[in-house]
Amino acid sequence: MIDYLIAAMILGFAFLVTSGSSKVDIMMVALSRLAVVPVLITEMICFVLESTSVAQARRGEVPDGLARRFGPPNDLVVIEGLKATSIKATGNS
Repeated sequence: MIDYLIAAMILGFAFLVTSGSSKVDIMMVALSRLAVVPVLITEMICFVLESTSVAQARRGEVPDGLARRFGPPNDLVVIEGLKATSIKATGNS
């Protein structure tokens, strides 16, 4: 949300600066493109973080912080080779 606020502030500044100027069109194009930059950077960061987390979920990986905080579920079945074993939780709540 902060990036949208920054973009809105830049566009508002552009409207104030270009009022009464003879080169309104050129200045508005330049400042509006400058206003889009924070939004694009934030969207790119969100896209990379989301695609990384989806790839981890697809591989069945869990971040270490989440594994420490929540622990394994009580009915977790671990498959090693051809043998399946059940793991009891350590009581983390």
